[in-house]
Amino acid sequence: IEHLRSTIEEVASPLVMEESCIYWLTDRTPHESLPVTGDSMRQWFRLVTKNVSVWYEQHSTKNPNGVEPDPSKTRIIKESKF
Repeated sequence: IEHLRSTIEEVASPLVMEESCIYWLTDRTPHESLPVTGDSMRQWFRLVTKNVSVWYEQHSTKNPNGVEPDPSKTRIIKESKF
């Protein structure tokens, strides 16, 4: 997101998330992983609901019931995002 950083910081202050809190992010929310200092573990989960704009197939667990994103609403990307 480096190419977006100056534009984002013009309209919003960066937020460092606090521990033991839940944050609501959409698939369009710019975010990044910061370096971890010391000996610690990261934990997170992602709850995906309908109306997702982009779905990265390589980085998402497929629904065990065969439900797939609606291609009329969601762009499915098969390549790695990294």
